Amino acid sequence: MNKLMAIAAFCAALLIGSGSVLAAAAEPLSEDVAESSGSYYDPVVVKSGSLLLSEDGSSLSFTDSGSSLEPVSWELLSDGTFQVTGNGDMPYVSEYSPAPWQEDAAKIKKVVIGDAVTSISGYGFANCTNLTEVQIGDGVTSIGESAFAGCTNLAVIKMGSSINKIYRDAFKDTAWLEHQRQENPLVCVNSILLEGTGCKGDVVIPDSVNTIQAFAFEGNTAITSVVIPEGVTEITESAFEGCTGLKSVTLPKSAYDIQDRAFYGCTALTAITLPEKGENGYPGSVRTSAFEACSSLATVEIAGRWTSFNPSAFRDTPWLAKLREENPLVVVNNVILDASTCKGDVVVPEGVRSFDNSVFGGNTEITSVSLPRTFTNERTPALFSGCTGLSKIIFQNPLFNPEMMLISYGGPSFSGTIVSYDGSVAKQYAESKGLAFESLGVFVGGNYNNIIGRPSVSGRQC
Repeated sequence: MNKLMAIAAFCAALLIGSGSVLAAAAEPLSEDVAESSGSYYDPVVVKSGSLLLSEDGSSLSFTDSGSSLEPVSWELLSDGTFQVTGNGDMPYVSEYSPAPWQEDAAKIKKVVIGDAVTSISGYGFANCTNLTEVQIGDGVTSIGESAFAGCTNLAVIKMGSSINKIYRDAFKDTAWLEHQRQENPLVCVNSILLEGTGCKGDVVIPDSVNTIQAFAFEGNTAITSVVIPEGVTEITESAFEGCTGLKSVTLPKSAYDIQDRAFYGCTALTAITLPEKGENGYPGSVRTSAFEACSSLATVEIAGRWTSFNPSAFRDTPWLAKLREENPLVVVNNVILDASTCKGDVVVPEGVRSFDNSVFGGNTEITSVSLPRTFTNERTPALFSGCTGLSKIIFQNPLFNPEMMLISYGGPSFSGTIVSYDGSVAKQYAESKGLAFESLGVFVGGNYNNIIGRPSVSGRQC
């Protein structure tokens, strides 16, 4: 008890001491040096050293190693230089939460970011129209969205090689960005391709690039082909959205994530190959509306490692329309890509382990669904929300718990018949909810390995 009381008392003393350090750090400089100043810390100055407990447990001592982590602070000097010093990220700023220095924005002519600062706030210096020069320290790794957007007179930006993330519109409408475009329509900073809206014809992205900024080519109708180099892992959000002249895209093996609307509305694109895995070995995913409205996309080659597809990924493409004609339950690499036109009784084939809750959601024309033994996704809720015509669900996996999947959002819960084996988890669920139950008989064995290979219930696919 004495040891605990000693520790508590000493920690309280440390906190009080830290508070005095913070107050000193935040104290503004004399008026002849600084126009304004401030600091940002979360929540105390951290000092390094050793905390020692005496042998009898009656006292604690702290040995300071001489180093400390100072808060990020800023000051606006009388010559218009805005200095940011200290350690860590600059404070959070957004369109709706302005920077603490916003009232002095018109006075800022030069920004100097210290070497120990790690990020620049999004919108932090947006619309500082008198800003002409920015010096970014070597410790900065990311620049936030619209950080310098609208700084129309910003012509000089000096930045180090440590920057590996630059968010959308960071330098929009700056003189610096316009100058970069004139030198090369592919504007790159370190390994980041910032934008290519001024490119024309065939585009070959340099091998030095490993990141394509979101919206980089958005709306560029003049490019006709693009080759993306190895090392790029993500085709970022809306990177090529609305590039209506784009006919050919070569994706690298390193790519494993095609993000929302990456190629949305590329109406001239006729074919795409999602390649085999590269060295990273990650499974591939194609996200919301990635190729939606690509009205000429008739050929899609998909390697086996691509195992995650949002149901809208290929919506309104001739490729998807053709697959629907062959079978309204469209399955790719054991993933259900589309079931929007299914009717009546649906049998999900063996191999399918999960599907998105929008695959069947809102389909009022299906009446029964049979889920295979391989279906093991118990965590995705509301898989059949809005399926008002669904009266029967068949569970071939006796260990599957249907509770989460039968949650309904904004509509009545499932009230039909559960079909599975005697002693199954599904039967227990039906009994607990007062639902009708039909038996598939007695299942011999109780672990998942026994389930694989048993004959499936009779039925047809859609």
